[in-house]
Amino acid sequence: MHGEVVTLAVGIGNAWDKAVRFRVELSKIVAATDENRQVRPEDAVAVRRLVETALRTGSTQRDALADVDIHDIIDCRQGENEIIYLTIDTAALEPGNWTFSLQIKPTVERAWAKTVPVELQIMPVELPRDGKPYSLNFHYYNYMSVSGYGQSDAYRHAVLLDQKRNGSNVHLICPSGLSLETDESGNLIGAPDFREMDRLIGVFGVKDQIYMVVPAPDTLNGYGYGKVSGEIVERNFLQVLTQIREYLAAQGIDESNYGWYITDEPDMARAKNILPLARLIAKHAPKQKIFCTFYDGIPLQVLDMMNPYVNLWSPSFGAIPEQMKTIREGGRKPQELLFYAVSNRTYSPYASYRLMLWRALQRGGIGAGYWSYDDVGYGANASMWDDFDNDRSDYSVIYEGSRGPQASVRQLAWFRGIQDWRILELAQKSPAAQETAAEAMKEVLSKTYETNLADSYIEKIRERLK
Repeated sequence: MHGEVVTLAVGIGNAWDKAVRFRVELSKIVAATDENRQVRPEDAVAVRRLVETALRTGSTQRDALADVDIHDIIDCRQGENEIIYLTIDTAALEPGNWTFSLQIKPTVERAWAKTVPVELQIMPVELPRDGKPYSLNFHYYNYMSVSGYGQSDAYRHAVLLDQKRNGSNVHLICPSGLSLETDESGNLIGAPDFREMDRLIGVFGVKDQIYMVVPAPDTLNGYGYGKVSGEIVERNFLQVLTQIREYLAAQGIDESNYGWYITDEPDMARAKNILPLARLIAKHAPKQKIFCTFYDGIPLQVLDMMNPYVNLWSPSFGAIPEQMKTIREGGRKPQELLFYAVSNRTYSPYASYRLMLWRALQRGGIGAGYWSYDDVGYGANASMWDDFDNDRSDYSVIYEGSRGPQASVRQLAWFRGIQDWRILELAQKSPAAQETAAEAMKEVLSKTYETNLADSYIEKIRERLK
């Protein structure tokens, strides 16, 4: 479909009696009906190499996808293979048929060069690139754990662009902008700091984006909580809320697209601690989102306590029926659900990343999330490339690169799931494809071990949407 991002994996085996050193080049992309209509490959195709790394389990894994430039040299040892990923963004091309080639060029043994032709048929049907599903990967844009604390502005910008390419549209904002203080009379000192949000809006814009601040548990202390009367605390909160609203209005952001990540997987003590802030938000900013995650170990009493205030629940995919019944029957209305999973590098890209979007769609969510974009454990030298530098396998879906994050198979699988959601929604609205979409949801989610099944059904749906 036009606007769809598709990935092609090309295997290169070395059957010769020695290692082969080669470069990878792409030809121009040419329209099948008019050779004068050409697109530069760098405008539409990303070239990456699938890299094998050791796991702490004793096995190895091919998950990392390192960018390949035209000057990069790849060594393929005798009897082994290399896999090149081509990720093609069809938004750079018009509907119709296009051709280009992947050229394998040995640096010495020129007679061994190979050319792999690629044909693209782009349908005159547009795939939406915004709106649902809402996708969250629990990142902090001003802290990249993959390389410690000191990221350059250029690297941080590369992170934002990577998130945008991969469909992230729920953004977490660090609480520094809300960490205020009061004078001896209880009057606020200072004002909210919106610079971080300005930076995000500069990349992601405001259309179909959700921006959520992550308040510290003691946020209200900065408004005089525990030192002055409740009336003064409420007055101070309203003062900050007014400034937030003025900022949102100036940016063209509806209040329903701004929220508060009120707490994460709360126990009873944490829930009680955050309730005063939750009450103020629900009372004075009813359109703004109050977001809270929970998993199957969170007591029902805690959910009952949070229910009057939370309007965007984030249940784990493993949440039990009693929990879901509690939030649905006793929760604040209107209510939205954004499901999440906790998956590390040893999990299946297909079942634990791509199909999580299918499950969220099936369960009536507005989207899904996963932990996490950049969690590689603790320590300034922690690295996604090294699975042995902490006491567990890493959760991150990106690997460190010199100029920006490098992709992974799991990251591409999640984005494929985002596109699947949008294709399935188009199919559900099309009389010609509704039945196929319903069958796909049933069969794919009941046979998660058949890793080619989703692709098979998506191709059938494409045919019916022509």
